[in-house]
Amino acid sequence: MLRIKRESMNLRLLIILIAIFTCGCKKDVQHTIPDCIQEKVIIHSSSDVCDEPGKVALWIFHDEFVYVFYQGDCLIDAIAQVYNESCELIGSIGGWLGNELNGDDFYQIGEFQKYIYP
Repeated sequence: MLRIKRESMNLRLLIILIAIFTCGCKKDVQHTIPDCIQEKVIIHSSSDVCDEPGKVALWIFHDEFVYVFYQGDCLIDAIAQVYNESCELIGSIGGWLGNELNGDDFYQIGEFQKYIYP
């Protein structure tokens, strides 16, 4: 009887540990998009160069939220413009420019959060 209780306790402990370690998944970022970025998204969505819309993504770069406006996949050397929360263009990445922004590789330093468009 004692052995059955011990095995039951071990099983419960194992289930709890699995739940703890698997629930450490990336959580959805709750972030309010500034009005000026929302306006830029509207303009961006109406000026799509490719048949499919260019995406807009929320990233964290150097501990700040930034917005990356991708032009679409139909362009080989397309660049993406990166804006801060004050809607200031802080640089461009991609294409022949490479992925360096403020002296750092954007994709190595930055942390993708989610797409906000489409």
